[in-house]
Amino acid sequence: MNIARDKLTGEEIEAEELKLLISVEKANYECIDVNCRIRLIPCSFEKHHKPRPYFKTEQGVTHTLECTFSQYTELQNQSRIIDVSVNGLFPVPYPSKLVKPSRKTIKTNKEENDHLNPRIIKNVRGVIDNLQSEERKRNRVVTALGQIVDFYLNFPNNRDNSLEILNIHSEYRFLFKRIKGKSEGQYKGRKIYFGRVSLSDDNVIERENRLFIQLYEFDKWIKNDERNEPKNNYTISIDLIQLSNHKKTKILNELVFATIEQKNDEDEETKKKAYIFFLGDPPKEDTPYLFTVYENYVVCRYDEILRTGRRVRS
Repeated sequence: MNIARDKLTGEEIEAEELKLLISVEKANYECIDVNCRIRLIPCSFEKHHKPRPYFKTEQGVTHTLECTFSQYTELQNQSRIIDVSVNGLFPVPYPSKLVKPSRKTIKTNKEENDHLNPRIIKNVRGVIDNLQSEERKRNRVVTALGQIVDFYLNFPNNRDNSLEILNIHSEYRFLFKRIKGKSEGQYKGRKIYFGRVSLSDDNVIERENRLFIQLYEFDKWIKNDERNEPKNNYTISIDLIQLSNHKKTKILNELVFATIEQKNDEDEETKKKAYIFFLGDPPKEDTPYLFTVYENYVVCRYDEILRTGRRVRS
């Protein structure tokens, strides 16, 4: 599992953040579902560990039957192949709303409490009398972009699920946009943009209080000295003035994890690539290949981007 609840703060923590902590209390983490709360053990968080950090259960201990987060995780075993919805509805709470972190939201948000009700599964599988009420119960409010990205990657047949990102309302399929090809008019509005990460050693530059990350996405190939080279690579820009060193390090660590995973993968037939996902704004007319990241909403994943399923709600 890549997320747990910190028992001292009551906040959710992503596994990648473990490497940034001064010390990691191994007994301090538990399942995020209020009906479960079994202990989760942090792993691979030391500085010398190369694999991504993660959480695991204690030996011989399993999640409770009422744990909807465990049910959500188990759905991923088949979600890349089939539509896992039941009666046209997603059967367990899923990340449907991204909000800015605040202790008040995490501890007392009514939507967060509603989604943990174990009766949700029974209601979805039975006769649905009140669609609006059931839709509200299935919402899972999150503060980390990574959970939104992981749903997009793992549930390609359910990307017509509703999604709200900082008060922007739409569906998963419309709020994600791949960066590829010519810039002219194809990128519009704030959304989650993503593209392949450049694997060159100089793909990150810090200049004038900004962090620039070059992508392996470009306008077109051109011939140069008898070989083809990319023309007009896309770049993303992150404002460092409002960014803490902690968050800056987290972003750079994400980049390192994804690139190492790609470089170390010996499967020559894999379709996986290192991708960077960010909530941001499209290029402006005078800088047609430069995206601007909104605050610090950036994550990287080494994965295959599957085509969006054809199921569409009527």
